[in-house]
Amino acid sequence: MARLRVMLVEDHELVGQGLKAMLGERYDIVALVRDGREVLDAVRLHNPDIILLDLSLPGRTGVDLLPDIRALNDKVRILIVTMHADPVLAGAVTVLRPVLTTALVAAVGFVPMAFSSRAGAEVQRPLATVVIGGIISSTLLALAVLPVLLRLLVARGPTQETGR
Repeated sequence: MARLRVMLVEDHELVGQGLKAMLGERYDIVALVRDGREVLDAVRLHNPDIILLDLSLPGRTGVDLLPDIRALNDKVRILIVTMHADPVLAGAVTVLRPVLTTALVAAVGFVPMAFSSRAGAEVQRPLATVVIGGIISSTLLALAVLPVLLRLLVARGPTQETGR
């Protein structure tokens, strides 16, 4: 039976070499990539069966790479690894900047409408208030509530009935 082809994506030299030595006996290690900007080229070149993908990489994060890897190879199995003690917190921190930037830009764009006193302001102010409130609440949901729910689900573990 053919051995599975594994691509390691890890920016720490020692960890990458350790994974390579540990997994090399059972799997064909086709690449050890250290930079997020090089991952997609390596996926095209090596066509791995499994990717061990670090969450924090220079260039692009592991979370950022997921949809692009899936677009290239929808059959590859991806395991996200991290050296962070709390992977839920690490994931939340990884997405913190783009979520806050998106929310801030959108909210700032509606501020002039919220304080408008020109013609049509009676329609613009309530609309802007609802949109800004929705942006703030969805950002809080994405950054605070969802990580807590994920932590609770992860802590709960698999169920007896489904095994999942």
